[in-house]
Amino acid sequence: MKYWRYDTRVKSKVVGKVPYGAKSSINIAISREEWRDAQRWMHLSLDDSEADPKGHFLLRLEGTKRTWVVTDGSQMSINELFGTTPVGEYDRTKPLDVLVHSRLFRSCEPEDATLVLSDEAGRSMQTLRRDGMSITVDVPQGSFPDWEQTRGRLWGPQVDVSARHLIEACHMVAMETYASQCEERPMAWIVVRDGRLVLEAAGHVMWTTRVEVEIQRPRPDTMPFMINPDRLAMLLQAVESDDVTLVFPESLPAPLGVKSGGYTGILMPLDRFTPVRENLETCLKRALRMDSISADEDGDYSVLSPEGHQIWVRLHKDSHPQSVQVFSVLATDVEPTAGLMEELNSINASAAYVKVLWKDGAVIAEADLVADWMLHSELENALTTVWETVDRYRGILGAWFCSSISGDSIDE
Repeated sequence: MKYWRYDTRVKSKVVGKVPYGAKSSINIAISREEWRDAQRWMHLSLDDSEADPKGHFLLRLEGTKRTWVVTDGSQMSINELFGTTPVGEYDRTKPLDVLVHSRLFRSCEPEDATLVLSDEAGRSMQTLRRDGMSITVDVPQGSFPDWEQTRGRLWGPQVDVSARHLIEACHMVAMETYASQCEERPMAWIVVRDGRLVLEAAGHVMWTTRVEVEIQRPRPDTMPFMINPDRLAMLLQAVESDDVTLVFPESLPAPLGVKSGGYTGILMPLDRFTPVRENLETCLKRALRMDSISADEDGDYSVLSPEGHQIWVRLHKDSHPQSVQVFSVLATDVEPTAGLMEELNSINASAAYVKVLWKDGAVIAEADLVADWMLHSELENALTTVWETVDRYRGILGAWFCSSISGDSIDE
């Protein structure tokens, strides 16, 4: 049986180990409050994969100052506090970064504990010791994202609001009807307009929902910022007081900030095309039987047919409605002769779901789909029909009408 293949030439992954720089075991006191925060709200910003360093907590230790950082790439939580200095031998002239395994805090009632960093038979291990028991895990692998650079991008107008009112506003604009079966992620615009904080639902909604929240001091209008309101509500779970400060970006793609005491929440902006691209990638992964895929620098996805022909999948954001184009180049250096046009008309008259056309000196087979609500079966059918067309006509068109048959490159 022949299978589609994802073109691995368009992606790469580098995974490295995070060292402690320690010559012996290091003991770090973890307070009951830190454990509680990990269970109550820090885990909301974790990536869902333990194989990714973003699926774990980063703990930075600088003397008595400590910083917990959690991010999944779309949102980030940073909590700064003070604790006892770690006990053990390590380089105290620079911060000690520890990638703490997320499993350590998932169960049990929070209590004061000790995190022990050690090497056992050449393996770096972490042990959480609490009253009457301990749990040991391997050190997570990989490099944590540059959270300081992300935090440094928080710069812009600051607005003070009620955290309770803002959470309620997020829930209102993200609300679905009782009978809704929609699985799309909610989207909303957030902006300061006419002295009030305004959240307005965006995306595929039948009715406009706009919620206005009073701000504590007059502020000038800000630029609109598209967010996932559910994610903003998650970040607000860490705020224990009723007052919170929002930091609006002065320009995109800078993030939105949430500040209260030693806590900073960071929310990346949404592209209004995000749900459509996510649906495209979900359908493509199912068709290719892949767990993950990624677009190239131009936003295209490269697929190899069972015979090794290169097929491209492209999202056209500017069309209305948005469309997905599945295409492959059959031949290049082709003159638009009468004979070629007659042949293409003959092919198109007998081909279903696909069309073959001449454009800028090349012959292309393509199928177009409506991107909104596209189904996996529709994309798989488009891939199959384009593949069969390429496999059937590539050699014929190349032999009769062009000086070269297309290879794997594309410059459309």
